[in-house]
Amino acid sequence: MMRLNKELRKQIENALIEKQFGPKRKKLTRRFENFADEIYRHAHPPKTRELMDSLPEGFLATTDRVPTHFTGLMRVHLRMTTARRFAAIDAHRAQEYAKDTPQWRKFNALTQARRALGDTEDETRREIRAVLHSVTTVKKLLEVWPEASPYVPTETAPQLPAVSTEALNKALGL
Repeated sequence: MMRLNKELRKQIENALIEKQFGPKRKKLTRRFENFADEIYRHAHPPKTRELMDSLPEGFLATTDRVPTHFTGLMRVHLRMTTARRFAAIDAHRAQEYAKDTPQWRKFNALTQARRALGDTEDETRREIRAVLHSVTTVKKLLEVWPEASPYVPTETAPQLPAVSTEALNKALGL
């Protein structure tokens, strides 16, 4: 009978959360990266990008972040899908977007989607923890929640004492 210790509970919780929310997080991250690519293309028209690409390697700064400021929301460095070239001044100057622009609305929608996903994940985490803390053994967990079986590690590393018991016995005169 294996006890549900803190580490084991955390492993089960993380496995369940990753199964449910991992793909959604990755998809949302990809949407943010694609949006950052759009911002870069908006800030650097095709002719400008052609000129930058024609310059020798190392002549321009290269980064995978595009500095952006959304009026009334925040200033961020959005991560792009790949590193791109910037004129030195552009690498630090934020692209500004006012509230009435399509870019501002899209960023706001993405930010709200990320917040909603985070809120749902937090609520699900609390529910998982409630079940995991209602039992003390793996056997009881699987009786209460048999669907959790694939997420319960079959083996856990033994927890060894932090100090040698022989040394401790000698120090205590045992």
